[in-house]
Amino acid sequence: MRKLNTWVLLLAAILIIAGSAAVSAYEDAALARPGTEQDGASDAEGGNGTTAEGSDQEQEASVPKPFTGLLVGFDKSEGLTDVLMVGYLDTENHTVKLISLPRDLRIDFRDEEFRQIKKENPKLHVNACKINEIYNYAGADRRAMQTLKEVAATVIGLEIDTLATVDLKGFKEIVDILGGVPFDVPQRMRYTDPVQGLYIDLQKGPQVLDGDHAEQLVRFRRYPDGDISRIAVQQAFIRAMLEQVYQVKEWDKIQELARSVFGMIESDFGLSFAMGYAEYFFGLEPDQILDSRNMITLPSYGTRIDGIWYQEWKAEEVRTAVRELLEDAGGDATETEMQEPEE
Repeated sequence: MRKLNTWVLLLAAILIIAGSAAVSAYEDAALARPGTEQDGASDAEGGNGTTAEGSDQEQEASVPKPFTGLLVGFDKSEGLTDVLMVGYLDTENHTVKLISLPRDLRIDFRDEEFRQIKKENPKLHVNACKINEIYNYAGADRRAMQTLKEVAATVIGLEIDTLATVDLKGFKEIVDILGGVPFDVPQRMRYTDPVQGLYIDLQKGPQVLDGDHAEQLVRFRRYPDGDISRIAVQQAFIRAMLEQVYQVKEWDKIQELARSVFGMIESDFGLSFAMGYAEYFFGLEPDQILDSRNMITLPSYGTRIDGIWYQEWKAEEVRTAVRELLEDAGGDATETEMQEPEE
């Protein structure tokens, strides 16, 4: 039971910060039927009285199909999407792969591949915008979220099976329940935005970040190369937080963290979908999820159009990067040319 619930938290934490919808599927299943996956996991490993042939057949049957999930994290305005990541569950190589989409990525709805998406949403009137503005421009409703999902799928060249949304304010509570997360802050971070209620003041160097300071870290943008380094820091914090989650031993803390995680996620899939992946996730090792080679940022380059900063991208380059990630079990984060946008 304890091992199972630790895995609930470990996998749910990926979804909270990074965006694998697959993770929340496991969380839903484990919380709904605590402890029931243990017997299945033992059977998959081949217990007493199970022939080698029977064990192989059971193992093959227990491996679900791969799928992709979009994670959308809202900033405090709840109009702009502060985090956009696609998680890919690779059941062949037993890994979760993460694709980060820069929030300033420019989407031109006059382009052939996006015209139909705009046509299907009558509320969407802009010709072009940043990808993190689409939800707002498309009506800020359920249909708008579907529009964003379709745009993200078109950009990366993959069908997206599931969608989950997270309020980024909530993850501070998880960090505090963990007692903070050790992290090496890469630079001095200082920024103030009274409109958003955002006050960032972090010193450079190794330290233990509580929930408030962790939020400051993941929301800071003023790097020499802008939002691309921000994404890299978010990905590094994913690994640091997951390592901390996996150290949780106290049963009360495990339950508290699980309840907090469970209340922060909204998704478009149900329990039956989740149950199909619960046993599979139980068999994964932490290193298969924490490996930085399984995380990329889409290649793009910074430019200014009509005084507005965007990240431009080329479909061939983006889809090549995604294909290489899926085929080769990951690689180093893709290089992106970007300068600091004016705030």
